[in-house]
Amino acid sequence: MRALVITCMVVVCVPVARGGSVLYDNAEAAVQLVPDTAGPYTVGQELTIDVWLRSGVNFEVMLNSIRLDFTRTHPALVLYSTFSFDFSSLSPPIYYAVYPDLPAPSIVNQVGCYCGNYWLVLPRRSSLHIGSIGLTLPADVGVYRLDALNRTESNPALGARITGVRVPGLTAVTWRALNGDIAGGYYNFRVVPEPATLALVILGVLGFAWGRRGRRRAMPHSTGIRSLC
Repeated sequence: MRALVITCMVVVCVPVARGGSVLYDNAEAAVQLVPDTAGPYTVGQELTIDVWLRSGVNFEVMLNSIRLDFTRTHPALVLYSTFSFDFSSLSPPIYYAVYPDLPAPSIVNQVGCYCGNYWLVLPRRSSLHIGSIGLTLPADVGVYRLDALNRTESNPALGARITGVRVPGLTAVTWRALNGDIAGGYYNFRVVPEPATLALVILGVLGFAWGRRGRRRAMPHSTGIRSLC
């Protein structure tokens, strides 16, 4: 496939490519969040979340830009201030401008031609690791959502958005979370007490119940006879 784009070609205007096999609810792509540790999760636990871009179409996509948006993440989740994009599949120099700061980290390719090993490539019907972010779970038990898409955002400068070029054909591809082009993109963390804390709570409850039972046994039974003195 890549042999078809070895010769440099400056593209001024290209039509938009649509169609092909789809993922989930009519989405052609999906963002998958994968914690480095499986649950259950405890209060204050620190995690690294790997972010994967999945394709549901039958063609490769040379990725021009990727933008995530963590705006709608639960505020009790403490995210690192920057997102770490993964360029390990490319050889230096890297031709992407990187804007890692949250809430909407992004990268944009600066090459004016579709050639060589200058592009992140999303394989057909496969996955590409695009980066990772660290977080700390809250100090209180509950369920907390990490959201990387902000799919209801109508501001064109926000919300998850992915652009690229279809190979073969060199037609433009644009996926926006707002339009339903990108599925997934969230993870619900169920935070429970630490095992030691939970054990202490259980022991405390059992001790309280046993104490009440002992006091009942120690209480004398009434004879129903009143003292005349």
